[in-house]
Amino acid sequence: MPTILSEGDVVVVLRVKNEIEMLRPTALCVIADGKLVNPLSATASLDDLDGGVDFPIVVRAGSEHTAGVVVNMRGEGSGSRSYLRGYRFELKSSHTYRAKTAGSVDITLYAGGDANTPIEQRPTIR
Repeated sequence: MPTILSEGDVVVVLRVKNEIEMLRPTALCVIADGKLVNPLSATASLDDLDGGVDFPIVVRAGSEHTAGVVVNMRGEGSGSRSYLRGYRFELKSSHTYRAKTAGSVDITLYAGGDANTPIEQRPTIR
């Protein structure tokens, strides 16, 4: 059923994507303006974050809004990378944006640093 917008409202898509190959998401909360956005549905799972999952929300155009995520991740690896399985992370981030028209806010989980950066310091959100 389509969403009926009030005058001055726009649809913004919060797009969450995982680009960290060595870590798998185990839990995800998406928060928009202090309210929990509908959790993943039957058509999307945490594994879908690799390709990106969209969370459409309705906001008031012209005003500031906050989008945030809390994600739990665990290491994934085998053979010489099996040590990764012992790692657990909780990442939190929030971003403030002004919605002028319909659009999207990209929230990307990625590995910062370089090959010399310890794994404990690599997972981050942009």
